[in-house]
Amino acid sequence: MQKTRTSEFDVSAYLDDPLVVAEYLVAAAVDLNPDVLGAALGDVAKANLKSA
Repeated sequence: MQKTRTSEFDVSAYLDDPLVVAEYLVAAAVDLNPDVLGAALGDVAKANLKSA
């Protein structure tokens, strides 16, 4: 049986448009888990560092 290889998903690679970032943060802000917003802010910061 052959093993399936996967790679880690990095959402920051897709946060390249201000509208996408805004929607992402809104979705994170309405989540009941406060850790989601913190993680989303980290993703946006990482995306900004990549594009700088």
